Amino acid sequence: MIKCIIFDFDGVIAETDEGRFQLLSEILIDYNINLLKDFHYSDTVGISTYSFLKLHYGKNLSDFDIENIVDRRSDKYLKNLNKFCSPIPGAIKTIIDLKNKSHELYICTTNDEIIINTLLQYLKIVKYFSRVFPRNEIKIKGSLLKNYRYVLDEVNCDISDSLVIEDSEIGVKSALVIGALTVHFGSKKIDIVDDNLIHASNYNELNKLIASI
Repeated sequence: MIKCIIFDFDGVIAETDEGRFQLLSEILIDYNINLLKDFHYSDTVGISTYSFLKLHYGKNLSDFDIENIVDRRSDKYLKNLNKFCSPIPGAIKTIIDLKNKSHELYICTTNDEIIINTLLQYLKIVKYFSRVFPRNEIKIKGSLLKNYRYVLDEVNCDISDSLVIEDSEIGVKSALVIGALTVHFGSKKIDIVDDNLIHASNYNELNKLIASI
């Protein structure tokens, strides 16, 4: 039986990516960057905004510019959560049910600590998670992958007793690289084949998968 379940947040628990992308595109106009022309919001999934901007616009934007853009976007986003953060159908009920069944629940996210705590409080689900791992804890230097080995070590959970739920290709790779049983959540296709990879397009499918493991 799975004891530890590690959730990504954006795209798994709540839909946030599209709204954040729209806000980012509006701010980048001030820097003569047409984000909507260059990218789709799905291109930013699974990567921090800072890393995304550094990777794609690092020649045009200074580190100071990028930090300022991230701060401006975060401020607008947090002041309008009713517009930009809505729980994915079935997410909150599933989280409560899993906690009541004595699963230990964790979050591993590229959000910073202040933002993820604000989001969890907004959705009124912070109490269901034993620990939250924000961006500063799970970054791997020189890589976009999350450090799931660190997470499992910190919560003292054996990899055979754990399950990771991710919606992005980067997130899925982060879990699979350490051999974790991983659910790719959502309808977006990814080009990964691995014996430890399971797919669930919604929470009905996810609940059935967890019950069968």
